[in-house]
Amino acid sequence: MAPAHEPSAAPRASRHPTRKWLVAQITALGALLTLLLTTGGWGAEENVALVGYLVQALTTYLVPNLDTPGGVPLHR
Repeated sequence: MAPAHEPSAAPRASRHPTRKWLVAQITALGALLTLLLTTGGWGAEENVALVGYLVQALTTYLVPNLDTPGGVPLHR
């Protein structure tokens, strides 16, 4: 009888964000907050920065990280 949870031949990437992705988001949010503080309010520059932040967050989340050493939690 085979074990109940047999590992598959190829590891599958987790849908959870990697530590690298989380650090990138913290850095980008810090830059956005710095811009907000230095300009004194929300304006066109902050809108552009927010769109850039959202686009980079989404695209970097969607790109697979299977080959990234030390930062990819695997589903088992």
